[in-house]
Amino acid sequence: MQLHCRIDRRFFSPVYYLIHCIICVVNKIGKNPKNPLPGRSGPSANKRKSSSDSEALPPFPHLSDHTEVTAALDHAFDGTALFVVLTMYRAFSVLDRDQIEELAKLDLTPLQFNILATLQRVHSATTIGALSTMLFVRSNNMSGNVNSLVAKGLIQRQLNPLDSRSFLIDLTPQGHTFLNQHLPENWRRLELLMGELNGRQRVQLIALLKRVIHSIQCANHLRQAVED
Repeated sequence: MQLHCRIDRRFFSPVYYLIHCIICVVNKIGKNPKNPLPGRSGPSANKRKSSSDSEALPPFPHLSDHTEVTAALDHAFDGTALFVVLTMYRAFSVLDRDQIEELAKLDLTPLQFNILATLQRVHSATTIGALSTMLFVRSNNMSGNVNSLVAKGLIQRQLNPLDSRSFLIDLTPQGHTFLNQHLPENWRRLELLMGELNGRQRVQLIALLKRVIHSIQCANHLRQAVED
């Protein structure tokens, strides 16, 4: 006898979905007792491939359902870390898209604009390696952007007198003029983007993001120690 596995979506919940999955698996085993586990190969599996494919488990309708079912199966997983990461990715994507569109008007990428702003802030010629560290960017991703800014006349590159294997980069007079003209407008744009957060909330968000960075670094150090 085949169990019914149709569930009214109006009353859908992760618990019902879990029951639904179990019923579907039971029905599969009942129809194919010699090949109860999905993924096994063999003549009988090939013969029943078309019928079993049509009875594949349905997808989760919502991510929250997926995490709740996973948490029910694995008590070490509560799903909140996943939502934190996904929300951070979404926030970065929205911000990055806005800055790409805004800075495209100046014929710059967000990274190129940040390079200029950072050079202005440090008030001295800087190596690409040091600049990469300040911007949390890999050094090999900096070379092409530095070359573009040199070609635009916004920065200059000279041999490092302390290390002939590296170069120092700094703003040109044209680069200073460019930032004095466009940096205040960019700041006003960022203030507009953060307009829904008051000063206290912004400080809290900064503190939380710093803790996220620290947590990720600790996890990576722990993994490295285990691998070593």
